[in-house]
Amino acid sequence: MFPLGHVGIALGVGFLIMRYLKSSWDPKLFIVILGVASLTPDLIDKPMGPLFGLPFGGRLFAHTLVFAFIVMAVCLVLWLRWSKKGTAVSIWPLLFSLGVWVHLLLDLSLEGNAVLLWPAYGVAFPSGEFSWGHLTASPVAIAGEVVGAIILVYLLVLLLLGRFALAEREDRPENG
Repeated sequence: MFPLGHVGIALGVGFLIMRYLKSSWDPKLFIVILGVASLTPDLIDKPMGPLFGLPFGGRLFAHTLVFAFIVMAVCLVLWLRWSKKGTAVSIWPLLFSLGVWVHLLLDLSLEGNAVLLWPAYGVAFPSGEFSWGHLTASPVAIAGEVVGAIILVYLLVLLLLGRFALAEREDRPENG
């Protein structure tokens, strides 16, 4: 998957969860946290790729369940601490963890589980090279990018109309 797919789908999933929970949030902070979180595995692994013989990056440590569970554990600790203090930002660590998990699930649809289950198959990472040609060769990658782009446009329209965050929607009088 590529950036539009990762960011768009993660924001869409997070948006649906926040709406289901009927939680209010700061739209800009929501977009930044979930957007960065959904790219975190690539932001960590792509620059490290050349160190492992992958000239254009690759899927390494940050694309594993080990990494996702570490992120989730840290985020749960932060959430528990902030929730006990009644801090308004207590949901943000959970959204960060969600972004990382969505990234891994989207990549799983393209590459299988050899990296995801590291080190179950040994400590060496599978060799494979990143290729922009993968986007045009994989219907799943193309679909992910299209769906991500559609979600991003939809959320942008909601943001521009002032209907992105629940708190903004509650300020408006309801019909009926």
